[in-house]
Amino acid sequence: MNVPLAFLADAANISQEGKLNVLGVFDNITAASFPTVHPAMVLVFGITASAAEHGHSRTCQIRLRNADGGQLLDIEGDLEVGQPGNLAAPNSIYIPFRLPPITFPRAGDYAFHILIGGDEKANVQFRLTDGSIVRSQEAQEA
Repeated sequence: MNVPLAFLADAANISQEGKLNVLGVFDNITAASFPTVHPAMVLVFGITASAAEHGHSRTCQIRLRNADGGQLLDIEGDLEVGQPGNLAAPNSIYIPFRLPPITFPRAGDYAFHILIGGDEKANVQFRLTDGSIVRSQEAQEA
């Protein structure tokens, strides 16, 4: 299995027709102060599976780490690959994973690591910035 697509968004879902719908893709979060709680975000990722992987279950882990390698979140579950319409073609599976509220201790760089079967397949990097510093700099420039 491969993860060719991964990003953060405000909201995402899969339509009845199997289409991925996404709202508000981002890679930066601005907070007024720290620690801060980000109440809602969705980690969206796509998985491609070969014909040999269909009908099998694999462990999927999502880990959130800061720039120092400290772990803030670790979620694990099973991922089942169903049978595609065309068994010879790779099957794309889109997963909009709604995350729980997350407390971030400080500004800085963070990344979600996506592991399947214990192997890291993708990571989504993002930055938390201190909004009070940005507002202070804007006031000085005015």
